[in-house]
Amino acid sequence: MAHILKATLITTTILSSFMTNACLNEVSNELNYELRSDRPLEVTLETTLEAGKKLLNDRGHELNSFKEDKLIYSAIGSFHSGWFNAAVAVNPKTCEIDYIGYFAAE
Repeated sequence: MAHILKATLITTTILSSFMTNACLNEVSNELNYELRSDRPLEVTLETTLEAGKKLLNDRGHELNSFKEDKLIYSAIGSFHSGWFNAAVAVNPKTCEIDYIGYFAAE
């Protein structure tokens, strides 16, 4: 029984990792069309936001909350003389972008 549980856990971890990496590529490509930036965007996975939890910006203000779990990506770019760090909420099952806000911008 312990071997089955361990194998299931390993399989789940591998599939989750695969989906996260697949989403990173898909999200990066989509953001190149959604966000204007003078340089290539730096897109990274920040966290998994659990359903009902608040997505906060760098100053602690609420950006949004969701009824389902979301992958939260950061997309750092620049436009003219400023920069931004976009908060991107993604559906972990479909890799579709559900929300774009900003952690910070200047």
